[in-house]
Amino acid sequence: MINRLNQNTLYPWAGKPSIYEYIVSALDDQGRLNDARLPDDDEYWAGHSVRWVAGGMDGTFSHHAGGQADAAKVQALVQLLVKQSRSPDNKTRRATYLKLMQEDVLSVIDPLLESLREHPGVVVPNLYQEAEWFARSGAHRNVVKLGIALLGQFETERHRELVVTLGKHDEFTLYSAVAIRGSLDNANETLFELAKAVDGWGKIQLVERLEPQTQEIRDWLLRHGCRNSVMNEYLACYCARNGGLAEALSQAHVDLELYDGAGVIFSALLSGGSAEDIDDYEDAASAVSDFLRHSQTMCVTMA
Repeated sequence: MINRLNQNTLYPWAGKPSIYEYIVSALDDQGRLNDARLPDDDEYWAGHSVRWVAGGMDGTFSHHAGGQADAAKVQALVQLLVKQSRSPDNKTRRATYLKLMQEDVLSVIDPLLESLREHPGVVVPNLYQEAEWFARSGAHRNVVKLGIALLGQFETERHRELVVTLGKHDEFTLYSAVAIRGSLDNANETLFELAKAVDGWGKIQLVERLEPQTQEIRDWLLRHGCRNSVMNEYLACYCARNGGLAEALSQAHVDLELYDGAGVIFSALLSGGSAEDIDDYEDAASAVSDFLRHSQTMCVTMA
């Protein structure tokens, strides 16, 4: 009989709460997550002098750096996943799990998914079950990220709640956003609802992918879309363009929420830096002129 210690050594997920369960338990009455911690924090960041904020590592590298995947590592993971899809067992699952714990998922995910799509040996229903297990039962973030990415390859509503719930944590929002767009019906509306539930890197990833298909979305982008806990500059130009800022400010009167939201956008656009700024916004001249016009009636105090 295997004792608890040896079982935990054999199966790194044994005896640990899944990340999905942790997130579900931490959601408030409004379905928002107010705790950025994860159960694997201490293990994941062991040996690092600095811990990134949730979603920060993937967000930074996806915006500012392009890593190249190690082809051998990608193929090793592909072979394990194909083997598991053909003959599921805990031994192969463990080998895959351990490799994922050590990998930078963001750098391998695209070539891995491409290889799986082209591989003739994949048993699709079994691969879906494995993806769902990784996402729902994984106790380590890289495993969950791969699970979400794999689920995004299957057009089905079966995993909607799972993917959306995981996306409420900024560490997983990028993967959930891609999966939602690739596999779920009413994807844009789902991205919109999720964008209203996050504030950090997750909000940045969602707003950048949100299509301004309805007036409700455009209104939200101008009033609430730009503010985030990372850097407003990342979203200022997206919100100005996709929300129709110039047109909204051209009206004779504006509401206070629109005026305040426009102020946030302009402040970020004028900050400069690595993101798009005021020089990149095509309608800047007319929008600024109208904003100053509205300031004559909207400003009641001087700071």
